[in-house]
Amino acid sequence: DSEGPYLLGLASIAEPQELVFNNDIASIDETISVLGDRRYYRFSGTENELYDFLIEHTSGELAVRFRVGELGGDMFYEIPGRINTTTTNSTRSRSVTDFEISATDTWIIEVNPSGSSPNVLERAKGPFNLTVERK
Repeated sequence: DSEGPYLLGLASIAEPQELVFNNDIASIDETISVLGDRRYYRFSGTENELYDFLIEHTSGELAVRFRVGELGGDMFYEIPGRINTTTTNSTRSRSVTDFEISATDTWIIEVNPSGSSPNVLERAKGPFNLTVERK
């Protein structure tokens, strides 16, 4: 279709941001503003540690797929998801509790906007909060 409007953005794959834990809690507030952009975070996990994860978005239309996986020898953007869940514009939060770390290693969290239909592109952008608690 040669008639607009069109939305163009340049998505990137940035190295994972290190989570900083204060009193065993790390919390990040971010906004995804470019279609196709993803956010990656990393933390060092010790075998048998338990973690709680909460991803939420209280405003806007954002819908995300949330994954957590062990880095191992994989590229950070190719991790196999040990946790793989989604939020929607109506179910605005997902939590996973008592997730047990299976190996001492670097663990990766991926936040991937999942709005892909041309009629709902606004679901691929917006603010979110990620909270990780080490128990």
